[in-house]
Amino acid sequence: MNAKFKKTRKSFVGKLNTEELDKLYNNLDYHLNTTLSRDLAVLINYKQRGSNCFDFEEKALNSYAKRGHKISKQMSKSYKIQDFFVFSEDAFYRGFYDKIDFYKKDSGFFKRNIFTLEEVCSAFLLVKSNGEFLKFYGTDYYSEVENFMENELIFEKN
Repeated sequence: MNAKFKKTRKSFVGKLNTEELDKLYNNLDYHLNTTLSRDLAVLINYKQRGSNCFDFEEKALNSYAKRGHKISKQMSKSYKIQDFFVFSEDAFYRGFYDKIDFYKKDSGFFKRNIFTLEEVCSAFLLVKSNGEFLKFYGTDYYSEVENFMENELIFEKN
């Protein structure tokens, strides 16, 4: 992993209040064309165009996508997470992702409102049912998901 890529790995944590959480879930329902359970966490795996991305041959990309989907499904089952895979209109390999049934094309909502940094090609948003969230930019983030799901955020009072 090169030094430039390491600098682009970023994470953001916080907690949404009840109103913000309801608004987010309603928007996700609409833009994912589904009805999310409010009792479960939700994970949005996101592919986009970035200034520091890995280059794949199609065969390797296919393997990478399937492996990521399989791991995400296993984690989702273990931690009771609803997971989704979304790609932006201008994502590298968008033609590839468009052919995979578990990927949904972003209407622009995710790019405009959630995944606003375009330094790397992979990101995710994980929101617990209590409103705690983790947004992460980078690849191989499964340990990040596990750590977040197994621990409670502690906020210092000002």
